[in-house]
Amino acid sequence: MMNDHRAGSTSTTRRTAARQIGEIAKLHPTELRPLLRQVRQFLRSKSWDTRVAAAQEIGAIAENVSHPIVKDIYTKAEVELAALGHNVNLSSSIDSCALGAPQSSTSLTFSRCVRSACIYLWWL
Repeated sequence: MMNDHRAGSTSTTRRTAARQIGEIAKLHPTELRPLLRQVRQFLRSKSWDTRVAAAQEIGAIAENVSHPIVKDIYTKAEVELAALGHNVNLSSSIDSCALGAPQSSTSLTFSRCVRSACIYLWWL
């Protein structure tokens, strides 16, 4: 199905296939990375229609999978670090990450919080 719809002659066919791929992602969240890897290769196609179809697929996937929030990621990191014998309180730094919160010299900026979360996700 991944290749068949890209050869489809109508945008309706491509949109329908993209929605179906989004549903596949919803039903099989453990297969998200391989699915995104497969779709990603089509973003570099020479064919405009193929690139549009791939972008629609990524949009449909994003709509159908849950998105963790930074606090959830930090909580999970705390649990995993505690299991390794490290007593770290990452959640306290979440409060200083809130937009508009006063920034002290010891608090993290919002962008540093996001960067920290991304680094943690990379290691998952």
